[in-house]
Amino acid sequence: MSISVRTATSKEMRNTRNVVRLMTRGREFDENMLTVDWSKKRVLPNLGYTFIPKEKGVKGYRVRIGGTVSELLMPETVRNDIIILYIHGGGFVSGSASASRAYASCLASYTGCRVLSAEYRLSPENKYPDGIEDCYNIFRVLRKKYPYARIVLAGESAGGNLVLALPQKLRDDGLPFPAGIISCSPVVQFLHYAYSYYE
Repeated sequence: MSISVRTATSKEMRNTRNVVRLMTRGREFDENMLTVDWSKKRVLPNLGYTFIPKEKGVKGYRVRIGGTVSELLMPETVRNDIIILYIHGGGFVSGSASASRAYASCLASYTGCRVLSAEYRLSPENKYPDGIEDCYNIFRVLRKKYPYARIVLAGESAGGNLVLALPQKLRDDGLPFPAGIISCSPVVQFLHYAYSYYE
């Protein structure tokens, strides 16, 4: 089965920027963090994403794991040698496991693997390192629950950042590395925000 990839057009990017400006009243990201009520701003996008259909034949379950209530997505035929820990994006302030169900179900369908979609704590209500601690705790439980399975980390945007940061925390604590990392459009360059803020 082929996967189609395309680049967003300039018009689409302009429309996205305009929506963000409306949501944030034209302020920069740094200024918004503590002034925007993110619990309200998350409702509409998260609700919209839940209507995107998940892949046929993939079943989803809410599961308590590592102090979170995350989602486990299972294809019809499951391979037991690999499990994917998927970490959603959203700029560390939005997104959820349920909002990412369609994407996570694609991972499950195309790979034939279990996909655990992490529900981690978001900013600004929660502070660093709460989000990565949630992912770390989930990873540790997966190691115990599936001792013979290799764990692959996958994430995009802020989740792409977390799948790069998590192995560093595992290394520091002397724990085994994941079998692989899929990091899509990770947020790793923060200097632009610092320069914008101080200019």
